[in-house]
Amino acid sequence: MPTDSVTKFPAELDPTLPTLPKGLFDALGVQAAMSALGASSAQESPRILLDVPDIYDRTAAIPVRIKAALPSVEAVVLLHERESKPVLAGFAMRPVQDAEFFFAISAKKTGVVKALVKSEGKWFFAQKTLRLATESWR
Repeated sequence: MPTDSVTKFPAELDPTLPTLPKGLFDALGVQAAMSALGASSAQESPRILLDVPDIYDRTAAIPVRIKAALPSVEAVVLLHERESKPVLAGFAMRPVQDAEFFFAISAKKTGVVKALVKSEGKWFFAQKTLRLATESWR
C-alpha cells in the first residue's frame, strides 16, 4: 500500500530544503523571472562557466554545463531571453562550494541564455548566445 510520502516532493517532506519561488517556471519574460528570484541586480562573474554548443539543432537535446567556482552556491537557474517562458532549468540546494551541473534542454529560437547562480545570498551570471543551425537542405 503506497504511503503519502511517495507522492510528495522532497521539499514537502523536509521543509528545511531550499526551494525556488513558486510559479518561477511560469514567469513570462526574463525580467519577471529575475524579479521573482530577487536577481534583478545580478552581476556578471568570470567565476561562472556556461558551456553550451555554439550552434544547435532544434530537434536535438542541447547539452548544458554550468560550473560555479563560488562559495556557498545555493541555486542555479538557466534563462533563455527569447522564450516566452524563459526559465529552462532551475535547482535549489543546501549551500555547496564549487558546484557543477550537467543537464540537457530544448530551445526553439536563437538567443542569449543566462546562467544565474546564487552564492552567499547574491546573484551572479554568465551568458552565451545559442544559435539555431541553418537548415541549408531546404
